[in-house]
Amino acid sequence: MFCCGEEQKNTLPAEVVKDEAVKEEPPPPEPEVKGPKFVFMIIGARGIRNTDWLPGLGKPDCYCEVKRGNQLIHTTRIINDTMVPRWAEEFNVEELDDNEELEFKVYDKDAFGSDYLGKVVLQPDSFAEKGCCQDFEMEEAGKNIKAYLGLKMKTRGQEEYPAGPPSSFEVEVEKGEEAKEYGLEIDSQDLKNLQIAQVDQGCFKAYNEKAEPAVQVVISDFIVSVNGVEGSADMVKQFANPKVKVKLVRALNTSVLLENNDKKKKHGLKFPAKMKNDVLVVMEIGDGYMKEYNETCDREQRASEKILPYDRIVSVGDHVGRASSLKSALEKASGKFQIGIQRPCPPEAATKAVGGMFQFF
Repeated sequence: MFCCGEEQKNTLPAEVVKDEAVKEEPPPPEPEVKGPKFVFMIIGARGIRNTDWLPGLGKPDCYCEVKRGNQLIHTTRIINDTMVPRWAEEFNVEELDDNEELEFKVYDKDAFGSDYLGKVVLQPDSFAEKGCCQDFEMEEAGKNIKAYLGLKMKTRGQEEYPAGPPSSFEVEVEKGEEAKEYGLEIDSQDLKNLQIAQVDQGCFKAYNEKAEPAVQVVISDFIVSVNGVEGSADMVKQFANPKVKVKLVRALNTSVLLENNDKKKKHGLKFPAKMKNDVLVVMEIGDGYMKEYNETCDREQRASEKILPYDRIVSVGDHVGRASSLKSALEKASGKFQIGIQRPCPPEAATKAVGGMFQFF
């Protein structure tokens, strides 16, 4: 009992009072992330073969279909008359089962139907953590054809697509005072840049083992400066130092469709006196059908589709091989034919390329 006016005494055990005092409310549930499971952007295709071989029919008119199993879920618009179609189209995938695949097929639309140019089969869940922004090599692209499809993907909750690999970067390595070589085989044919032909045992290979794939040194990369020095002969001299800082530029691969119906007309290209490796280096572009092709690019096509000095021709039609063999194939080529080209990625490609992917500049 207690009397009116007396202070009420708490008779609960101390440990109970303590427990009630520190008891916390459970945290509120995290808000549900809404939106499609995946968002894709189809950037473009490159390296595709031309199927319109008849004179006057022009270049491929390309589109891409995306299927989930047998269900067609997206078709891009048709890009007319180009060897490097650039779509930059987005589509959503609302739901997708774990480990389910999407099939991306590229076609050339013509008057008689569509010609199949190759495909990429992608399992989006393998990129679910960070998304992706990269080139995927196309299957079934044709004999000696290396074609690629550029894709971006972001997942539910991601606001932006992940950044793609850089078009240029710097690497600093040290071979040591006693080591004789850096472990690179280089091609200096064009007298301007050095192109990497092989990464052998040495400090560059050791660097690659620790570096992220986006900044590893790979075959076809161009070295444009060594210790701040440019020019192939002077760059080679820098490798006598025990430590070098090299600036590398990725190779940009593209295709050019040419037509020469006059067997008396020459291509007009000049090559190194001593050709080597599996590339045919363009040193000069003289009078001939190649120069005439370049003049049409100013009016009808992107200037980036011109043939340029220092380009490496890596295929003529479906022919690949040594430089001397490529030269022979080029001099015999007539009618409509396709050549594959490799060149240092130009600086402006990193900012002006469609979808931000320098390969589609």
